[in-house]
Amino acid sequence: FLRSWRFTLVVIAVATFGEILVLALTHFSGQTLNAVLIVVPSLVFVLTVSAGVHLVNYFYDQVRLGAHDDAPRRAMAVGWLPCVLAAVTTAIGLASLMVSEVSPIRVFSVISVMGVLGTVAVLFLLLAGTMELWAIRRRSDPSAIDAEANSVGGELPVCRPSTDQTPEGTGRAIDVGVGAASPRAAGGWAARLAAVVCRCPNLIVLG
Repeated sequence: FLRSWRFTLVVIAVATFGEILVLALTHFSGQTLNAVLIVVPSLVFVLTVSAGVHLVNYFYDQVRLGAHDDAPRRAMAVGWLPCVLAAVTTAIGLASLMVSEVSPIRVFSVISVMGVLGTVAVLFLLLAGTMELWAIRRRSDPSAIDAEANSVGGELPVCRPSTDQTPEGTGRAIDVGVGAASPRAAGGWAARLAAVVCRCPNLIVLG
């Protein structure tokens, strides 16, 4: 799903570590798995994979912008705040269950919060190192990095306002293109979706 076995292995490894972490916390806290706690490993796994996918996509975005050697640092500079906010708000939501009068729910809350925050912290460390090592290994061939980055999401179309009026007279029409290529040539569901949105005068009105 990341078009790179290195990033895929790191993200899956950290997510699996998160599962083991919450199981270890359950054991050493003297608890046993029940119908509530059995959900925690899967919850931590999914949230960790989601954060990892976002961080890797930030890295590919920086590569597409031409920041080959500096892409890992820029990706972390851009992506750390959204991922941290997502993890913290999720942890706050899980921590709110601590007020429950049901003991298994309170235990679920504590272990989930520790698991989510712990695995996201480990993800930042390992994924940043993988980005840097991968960039160094591929530094001698930046065109290969471009090819792999562009294969992930494709180049997005650019919306350009034209001087022609729309039939409804509500605003200026939108020309869509990716350089000299058409949105269909650019490929990717994101490019096609952006083309539809940009061409619809009811959704985007300029002027």
